[in-house]
Amino acid sequence: MLGDKTIAQLPDDKLFWQYNEESNSIAIIVKHLSGNMLSRWTDFFDF
Repeated sequence: MLGDKTIAQLPDDKLFWQYNEESNSIAIIVKHLSGNMLSRWTDFFDF
């Protein structure tokens, strides 16, 4: 919830801004973190 409130404060131009072509925007970083956490914690007890 804290992350959602933080992202909601950013205008779209800041959310998708990249320092250069080789860097990631905040939106891309959040997308990667979300996917990593989802895969890490999905079926956690199914070894």
